[in-house]
Amino acid sequence: MVRARFARYRQRNRIKRCLNKLKHFQRIVTGFDRRDVYFLGFLHLACTLALAAPNVDST
Repeated sequence: MVRARFARYRQRNRIKRCLNKLKHFQRIVTGFDRRDVYFLGFLHLACTLALAAPNVDST
């Protein structure tokens, strides 16, 4: 039971940290792009940049 909770906590924590990193990209937070394709493309770019340089502030 405890292991299941710990595994669930680790997964939730990983997702929260990922979303927190993406909040640094103002374009994603505001939903500036009018077309879904552009938004999804920038989301992929932001995820790539967040994973490539996790300690760099991207504001």
